[in-house]
Parts: sequence; C-alpha cells; structure tokens
Amino acid sequence: MRRYLFMRHAAPINDEGSFHLSAFRRDMRAEMDEVLSARGISQAVQAAEAMRTQQIQIVVTSDMKRAAQTGQIIAEELAAQCIVLPGLREIAPGEAPGRAGRLVLPLLDPRLPRFVRRTAGQLLAAYLSLRYIWSWRRGLNRDGETIEKVRTRVEAALRALDQRPERTILVVGHGFWILFLALMLTKPHRRLILRWVKNCSVTEIATDEQGNRRLLYFARPAGDAPARVES
Repeated sequence: MRRYLFMRHAAPINDEGSFHLSAFRRDMRAEMDEVLSARGISQAVQAAEAMRTQQIQIVVTSDMKRAAQTGQIIAEELAAQCIVLPGLREIAPGEAPGRAGRLVLPLLDPRLPRFVRRTAGQLLAAYLSLRYIWSWRRGLNRDGETIEKVRTRVEAALRALDQRPERTILVVGHGFWILFLALMLTKPHRRLILRWVKNCSVTEIATDEQGNRRLLYFARPAGDAPARVES
C-alpha cells in the first residue's frame, strides 16, 4: 500500500492584511504566486515537526512559490529530498457571474475597526471561495480551466506519484486542487465541499498495487494526522 499525504501550503504574504477583491480574483485565475509570510514560514516549520512520525521518504511540491517554499522547508527539516511536479499547480476556477463588489465594499469600509474588517475579510474569502467553486462545477465561470482539464491534470499527477519508488510521499500543493482530489474519491459530495482546506492541513490517500485509491481522511491539522509505523 502506498501513502500520499497531501498538504496545503503555508500562509503566503497575500493572505496577510486586509481582503482585496482584485487579489482574490487574480487568485481564482491562479495568477497569484507569492512567497510565504513570516507566519507561513513558522507554520511550515511546525508542520515539519508534525510530519516526523509519518516516515516521509520524499517531498513533492507544486512549482508555485508558496508551495515550493513550504515543501523545501519541510524537506530540510526532515532531511528528505524535495522535487517539483508542475501538475500540482493550483486550479484556476475563473470568475463567477454576479457582482461581488456589492457585498465586499460595505463590509470592508475603512471607517470600520480594523479587527472587524479583518474578520469580515476572512469570512468573505471563505464565502466567495465556496461560491466560485460551486459556480465553476456548474460550468458558469469564465477565464478558468475546465473541469475536464483539471481532472486530466490531477489524474496525471497521481500517475506520476505512482511511478515513484518511494511509498510514503508528502505532496505539498493547494487548497482547490486537494479539494478536487477529495471530491473525485468521495460520494456524496455535499458534506465535503462545505469544508475548507486550511494552511498545512493534511489529506491522506492510500493506493494499492492495482491503482485503487481510497481517501483516508480530509483536511486534518498536520498535528492530528495519525502516526504510521512501517512493518
């Protein structure tokens, strides 16, 4: 049995500060490619410590900066090799129809206290992310990848992992990509899609010799991932 632990990257610098709709829209087109913030670097170090019980044999990352940097930090802490797999790049769902500005602008009024604007920004990001992904699954978005293209890309990345000699692989990627993978392996989808993939959370997939895949758990904090002992 092969084990793939999919971890979302640590927090990048564009996650710090106030919510900006223009940056969010760029993110939905997979155009944001930022390095980690100081908080993100700390998260990556903590995630590496949590992964010490997993017997990670290699770290494979997306080529986007926030994932590659997270993977490199963890690989250095675990004295493991780190390689890049471009097929792990974040999904670009594109822009959903509608006028999000009507909702965003009143909640981010600069006259509001800073903590109110920060909390509102976090809630808006979560709400709009779910709205965009739901709209994308219905084929309503523009300027994004198609579901068929993403499915092909995810399946190709999984085959590339299957061809690796290592049997326990930490894969550092992105939230939408990991959610899409989990949805591919889970029915019904309704409950799963309402959960978000937080920074440095872990989703584990088991793959047998025939290529059958099973979702063991989804988006758990790295410290809650059950330890494994190889026989």
